[in-house]
Amino acid sequence: MNDHLFVIAIGGTGMRCLESFVHLCAIGMFDLQEIEILLLDTDYSNGNKSRVQQLVSKYNDVKKYGNVEGGTNANTFFSAKLNLYNFGTQYDEAGRDSYRTIAHLTNADANDHNQDVASLFLSPEVQEFLLNEGYRAQTHLGSMLMYHSIVDAARRESASSTDATRDIARFIKLLTDKGENARVFVFGSIFGGTGASSIPIIPKALRDASQILSGKDSNQTIDLKKVKFGSTLLTQYFSFPAANVNEVEKEKIIAKSENFSLNCQAALQFYMDDPTVRTCYRRFYHIGWPNDMKFAIQYKGEIQKGGAKQKNDCHVVELLAASAAYDFFHADDLKVAASDLAHDARYLFRSAEFDGGFKFEGNTFFDQNADKRFTGKLLMFLSLAHLILSSKDMEGAWGNPGTQHLVKFINDPQYKELIDKPEECKTLDVYLREFAYENQKDDKGEDMLVFGWIYQIYASINGGSFLFRPDAFVRDKDSLKKLDMGWLSKNEAHRWHRGWLDKSPNQDKSKDEFAKMIRNNATKPNDDIQRLQTQKERLIAHLFNSLAKVQNYSEV
Repeated sequence: MNDHLFVIAIGGTGMRCLESFVHLCAIGMFDLQEIEILLLDTDYSNGNKSRVQQLVSKYNDVKKYGNVEGGTNANTFFSAKLNLYNFGTQYDEAGRDSYRTIAHLTNADANDHNQDVASLFLSPEVQEFLLNEGYRAQTHLGSMLMYHSIVDAARRESASSTDATRDIARFIKLLTDKGENARVFVFGSIFGGTGASSIPIIPKALRDASQILSGKDSNQTIDLKKVKFGSTLLTQYFSFPAANVNEVEKEKIIAKSENFSLNCQAALQFYMDDPTVRTCYRRFYHIGWPNDMKFAIQYKGEIQKGGAKQKNDCHVVELLAASAAYDFFHADDLKVAASDLAHDARYLFRSAEFDGGFKFEGNTFFDQNADKRFTGKLLMFLSLAHLILSSKDMEGAWGNPGTQHLVKFINDPQYKELIDKPEECKTLDVYLREFAYENQKDDKGEDMLVFGWIYQIYASINGGSFLFRPDAFVRDKDSLKKLDMGWLSKNEAHRWHRGWLDKSPNQDKSKDEFAKMIRNNATKPNDDIQRLQTQKERLIAHLFNSLAKVQNYSEV
């Protein structure tokens, strides 16, 4: 695969799908790839958007060493380079807070024909609600406004000094430059507002914005027949309580989860029938969740329409969406001959075994041997998280310098420089807390465990099975401190200490086996093969090599 990779995350659901994608990059699923990521939302302060923005920043902090920015690596953790672009529709600006103000509509003139035309398609409530917290499932309005925002940003780019306008312009220019060697994957849902509004119009909006940015040079624009677009068609997988009478009276327009199934049906019919959508996209990945198993979001106080407080937990369907992006980026049948530029999108899906609960294995998410790499690398990363965050002597989740203590435990002279740079070691601690868990203080000053991505994914399965032994996801402090990080695999062949005498977990024995492996010359990092430049990259590669050996994973 020689194409340059682009990812666009749209709306709250798209942001959570991107979280899973970033963690796939962290475990090492995208070796030697430089990936351009665009965050696209109407709700600039959305909590899920802020969370994934911070996650990408923490990922890049792990890769950075001193003044050296991280590059691309091979056969190690954090092997991809992520470049982040951020665009919000800026509906907080004067004259841009509602459709009525954007369209300059007024009721003052009885002969205002623009108002008459708008009223044929949009009710007064839809014209007037504030847009800064999303499109509230009004996709007919959202598609028009999102297209307008992207194209308008291109028009304003030369005169504008806003970071958001510059960011999307840089993203579009790079996509234009890569031409037919670009693959673009779009994360978003089809049941809500922003994602459902944007997926159909994204390719044309980017093309038209590219034409504006390129000026008269028509050869320097995005050719939708050549650039390869793919997307999720993610249907409803959660619900939330209905708004009360007072909220409805106050807001007029509020998304209702009981309408999401109908929204999905309408969207899917549209994607099947619309020739522009069918020909702009190469692949759609249809992802859903059973109606009777939907995750119920509970709110304290008012329904969260959006904003900073909207920080919903992650769900396993978002990991499925991230694995769909992997499939799209690695598909070898997307090249289109010059004599056959017409194409229709392919629709793909994957099913999971169900027996009283879902059974998620590696081949639920990946195929063509990638399932073994995924299972192995995710287990290695989870084992590393437990080792650094909660094992004796490390305990990074409880404020101790876990990675720095691990470097001392390894006792390799080549990492002496890192021992004296606690801030460099701390970046891995910080990322692993986002991945797994960290200890915080509650309002009373008591210890409180806050669980990250992998724990949220496991909880969303709600009683099913997920790749590893259930005790890999214990949730109390005492159990975590006693956990044998080398005993998480269901398969005895992948446990850190094996043999007829070792039939039960033993954290000390696992740490002894890991120490032997990391001090073995066979696991030393290889600068040329693994493309390493800094001490921190060498340490991470050394950990990767040792975990692969001690867990007996040859497929990673």
